[in-house]
Amino acid sequence: MHTIGGFCGVSKALPLPHTVETECALSLNIKANGMNAVFGQRLHCVAAEPHATFIRIVVSDAGHEVAFESAVLGRLRRGYRVLQLRSTLGTRIELACLFVHISLGSELNIWATPRQLQRQHRRLLERIESQERLTATAALLERLTAAQVADLLESIESRCGAAAGCNTGTE
Repeated sequence: MHTIGGFCGVSKALPLPHTVETECALSLNIKANGMNAVFGQRLHCVAAEPHATFIRIVVSDAGHEVAFESAVLGRLRRGYRVLQLRSTLGTRIELACLFVHISLGSELNIWATPRQLQRQHRRLLERIESQERLTATAALLERLTAAQVADLLESIESRCGAAAGCNTGTE
């Protein structure tokens, strides 16, 4: 099953995982009675804009597409439906159909808005810059000798000099 258009995803379970797929496969081999095969599995198709989302159901044999059907997700009605399958050329195949049960519902939107993503991105960039500054400072301090550290502390103390409350931590 493929979903095309808008924000959409297909999954075998709800809620959708964080890595949204637009394609989901049921890989079942029917050994006998291929004319009346029963799959008995559920697929969930979630779309933010169902009237602008196409669903494409494909039947393949040994990795080769043999039949398909496409429909607008928002136009499918509830209940049991028969989807007439088509050949790869788009012509309907006689006696080739897929019997499906369609149920509609709503799912809570757990995805972040673009503004939330931008805010989170900005915070992460600030955090990375802060960590890079700390790493650079640590590398600089490692290179300093004991005499250079003493000179540095002395210059800091001389700058503070008369300032009230200046504490260098050397007391």
